[in-house]
Amino acid sequence: MRRAAMLLLLALATCQRPPGPAPVPHYVVGAPYPSGGSWHYPREDFGYDRTGLATLRPADAPALTADGERYDPDAMAAGHSTLQLPAIAEVTDLRTGRQVRLRVNDRGPAAPGRLLELTPRVAALLGMGTQAGAPPDPVRVRVLPAESHALAEALGALPEGAIATAPREAVAAETLAPPQG
Repeated sequence: MRRAAMLLLLALATCQRPPGPAPVPHYVVGAPYPSGGSWHYPREDFGYDRTGLATLRPADAPALTADGERYDPDAMAAGHSTLQLPAIAEVTDLRTGRQVRLRVNDRGPAAPGRLLELTPRVAALLGMGTQAGAPPDPVRVRVLPAESHALAEALGALPEGAIATAPREAVAAETLAPPQG
């Protein structure tokens, strides 16, 4: 009996979790959505430069990020409620003065009044608390335009100002009679 229990424990210890959904990274802006009691309106903003509060991403994060990447708590990544995904940003912790470059690849934070949601790795590098419930830190978030444009093009996004649809037939002009009266 004891041997069977040991074999069962050994078998359970060597079991691997079934693989989650397959990652399919893609460029996304997305439709407006509600979160944390308010509506968010995603849009491209390659000149984004704002200050606000950054929080730690919750431990129960989904397996895939909003742009289709696999979530990794050790990644240099963050979530933002309205930026194009992915984007490359420079984040400065205004309390510690530490600065990192990261990939914005998810939506969040859900808490109102928060600007950015960080992975535990980024929070540790910035000198923030990495435990659940840690107070938010003031940060500056600046999108790096050249790097973000290159990333968007690599993922097949339309170049800025591109026309998604155009007429297939010749465009004709016609003179109209003047209106009566």
